[in-house]
Amino acid sequence: MLDLLPMLLISTFLGGLVQGISGFAFAIIFLAVMQYFMPYTELLALSSVLAILMLTVNVFLYRHHIVWKWIPVPLFINFIFTIGAIGLLEQTMDFPYWHKLLGVMFILLSIYMYFFQQKIRIRPTLTNALLFCGAGGILGGLFGVGGPPVVLYFLALADSKENYFSTTQMFFWFNMVYDFLGRMANGMVTALTFQYAASCAAAVILGLWAGRKIFGRINGDTLKKIVYLVMFLDGWYMLLS
Repeated sequence: MLDLLPMLLISTFLGGLVQGISGFAFAIIFLAVMQYFMPYTELLALSSVLAILMLTVNVFLYRHHIVWKWIPVPLFINFIFTIGAIGLLEQTMDFPYWHKLLGVMFILLSIYMYFFQQKIRIRPTLTNALLFCGAGGILGGLFGVGGPPVVLYFLALADSKENYFSTTQMFFWFNMVYDFLGRMANGMVTALTFQYAASCAAAVILGLWAGRKIFGRINGDTLKKIVYLVMFLDGWYMLLS
């Protein structure tokens, strides 16, 4: 574990920093760095544990801005798709090409949203909740990077950056709890998972603190551009990994 500690500290700090600014993408950063050093399923389990810790902190800090009525329906949809995707993980990992196609889709969608965000309005309909939150559940269950579709949905609902950030953090907290339980039921979580998590918990919190400082200095339009940029990079990660 000592050999992995420097990379764990770097990846979790960077993941916490980006999460603290954009409201998602911890897993994207963490997996992108650590996929070269640890087995994939072990990484997904560790990512779940660290994400729960990180989201607990964010939920507490921004608890007064949570819009609770936005959460139940998208959460239920995401839950169904996440659990189904976790159950199919072993079979789907043998067919990686659609994963790369999704990366291309993320790249094109982020570019489109960046340049035409003032002309686009994602309405909070059941169809859109199924589309965006269902896609997030599939990607989260299979690859641990289900944030981008979900944040687009909540970004369209929110009337302030605080409402967006706090509500997404609460949503992702519930999401990661049942993600973690699903991975535990499948035997992906071990005692070593918690040892790794304990060794880099401080780095996650430090990254969040730095990200929160930056978040407090940006406006809503800048936040949207950051979200689209992170989504763009996520697409490249999925395409190239």
